[in-house]
Amino acid sequence: MRTHSLPTILLAAGIGLLSACASSTRSSLDPAAEELRDEQGWLRPSPALASRIELRANEAEFVKTDVEFIELYEWFCGVGEPAFPTLLDMAASESIKTREVAFASIARLRDPRLLGPLKARVQEPTTSELSMRAAWGRALLGMSDIEGVPAMVDAMELLPNANFRAHAYRELIRHVTDNGIPFDPHGTELERSEGANKWREWYRRMRTRMEPTSAGGA
Repeated sequence: MRTHSLPTILLAAGIGLLSACASSTRSSLDPAAEELRDEQGWLRPSPALASRIELRANEAEFVKTDVEFIELYEWFCGVGEPAFPTLLDMAASESIKTREVAFASIARLRDPRLLGPLKARVQEPTTSELSMRAAWGRALLGMSDIEGVPAMVDAMELLPNANFRAHAYRELIRHVTDNGIPFDPHGTELERSEGANKWREWYRRMRTRMEPTSAGGA
């Protein structure tokens, strides 16, 4: 059985079953469940489920195969909101494997309620952790946060495998309106750098437009 590859698994986390994961959190919106919420406002798991969530979170550090990794993040995706506090804790863990599972799960869930807590608790991964940076970007874009663009641009330029770069590029244009900027994930290093820099310049322009005007210029 293959041991899991960080780029392979985290990129695979963005493929398929997104709607199923997103729908798993909607049941928590029932007003009748309000008294079952914790101090942060998340839906409380039952005692049995809470124990199961803790057990499965502890398993993350010891995941070794692709199958184990996928099964674990899909399990958290299926649990949905009751697992959100644990996923946020996992995303801030010192364990790389635990963070991998958390990022993959949050990227798949695409629940915008996780956006603020995630950004408050977790430092954005750098290019030294490209696959995690890609998962971060995917998670933010899935929650309609344009700040995920730089991470996905880095991934589509710098990931070592052309298929992974192509997937990152598809993820980017799936969430961002086509701006007409060409990019070839199978191109040379120079071609990819030039294309990625055009995307970065586009992002800078977009951010400038989105910044609030000064009091004198309003």
